[in-house]
Amino acid sequence: MRTSGAGGDERAAARGGERLDLLALLAGHAQSMVRQQAEGPYPEQNLAAQLGPVLAARFADYPRSSAAFADAARDGDRDAALHFGIERLLAGVAALIAERTGSDLA
Repeated sequence: MRTSGAGGDERAAARGGERLDLLALLAGHAQSMVRQQAEGPYPEQNLAAQLGPVLAARFADYPRSSAAFADAARDGDRDAALHFGIERLLAGVAALIAERTGSDLA
């Protein structure tokens, strides 16, 4: 996690323990995706099949979750959780580094 900018170094941007936490977070996310893939090639479709009856019965309680599944099914935007999750994690780390160092990593 190198930073650019005057006076910024990787220790100021992400402390040792935080770097280990990030590695654990990324590894955990990847492991979770591997476990889901073991259940079949379409983990989000499998999840939708499992949660579909619950969401249909309790739509009023979970309208955004129901809408997310419906939108993904309609748009074909499924089974990209590994890449999406990694991108979001790294974007959060970049924001943290930028906050701490005053540099813009975007």
